[in-house]
Amino acid sequence: MKQSEFSEFVDAIVENYLKPTLQKKGADSARHLGGDAEFTSGFEMVAQRLGNRMDTIDVWAVNWEKHIEAIETWINTRKLESEPLEMRFMDAINYLILGWGILVKEGVLPDPRTKVDKA
Repeated sequence: MKQSEFSEFVDAIVENYLKPTLQKKGADSARHLGGDAEFTSGFEMVAQRLGNRMDTIDVWAVNWEKHIEAIETWINTRKLESEPLEMRFMDAINYLILGWGILVKEGVLPDPRTKVDKA
């Protein structure tokens, strides 16, 4: 795949997979948590239930690992039982975006909406 085609490939993934899934799963979480909840609310609630032994990014990391483990399972066995491989990649990418958002919210990373130098 040439670089020009790869750019189109990335655009298609974002528009056809990532955005719709984040919106659907985010809507499910918001509905469960009472409307227009913070995107981190689910992670924060788990941290609180654990007596704050883990913080929001720790809870995120546990969930992130299950997505990576599923991809590694496919790499090792060339099969998955529960979801198609493309969904596992989509979930992993979306979790990276969620993790980035958590770290922006916590002030660890700059907000990409306001960052001027996009190196």
